[in-house]
Amino acid sequence: MKRACRNGVSKVESKSAPLFKNRKRVRHPKAVLRGVIVFAVVWSCAGALIRAQEQAEEQGTYRVAGIVVNDADGTPLGRTRVSLAEVQDRRRAETLITGADGRFEFRNVPAGKYSLEGARRNFLLTTYQWHEGFSTAIVTGAGLGTEKLELRMIPFGSIAGKIIDEAGEPVRHAAVKLYMRNRQFGRDRVVKIGRASCRERG
Repeated sequence: MKRACRNGVSKVESKSAPLFKNRKRVRHPKAVLRGVIVFAVVWSCAGALIRAQEQAEEQGTYRVAGIVVNDADGTPLGRTRVSLAEVQDRRRAETLITGADGRFEFRNVPAGKYSLEGARRNFLLTTYQWHEGFSTAIVTGAGLGTEKLELRMIPFGSIAGKIIDEAGEPVRHAAVKLYMRNRQFGRDRVVKIGRASCRERG
């Protein structure tokens, strides 16, 4: 309350307290609804932006996938190391281990020509569609099927026998060598692949 005096006349000015000073402000339901709508629009735009970025990153890349099997009986081979390397530069390679079902998958592979190779204990180091020293390259690109490949691993075998002399008696401690005819680049070669020694009974 203030008291003022002008021309001998006394005036009293008073300021009353607001009636609803302690009353909390309540947001209108429509304002809340507008906030929810704005949030949903922003979230949707952010998701679309992320998807666009992922598509941009994957644009021009492909998938190389398939299964590794035993060439002898066709059973899937788990725990097999599979490598995918560029034909022109084999130092640029990716490697993975197959699961129990023998399946493998390489993602985001650029367009190009690649060598697919499998390695496993008791199996020959095998490339895709290996035959007589040749293999087939994996070519990635638009419209090319590289997602249902079958890498057939060649298992090692065993050769057993007995060495005897002219009289039919076993030859003791004889040295035995194993050779294989190998055809590479259209030419036949005979190469030694192993050796062993006989026991006392030949």
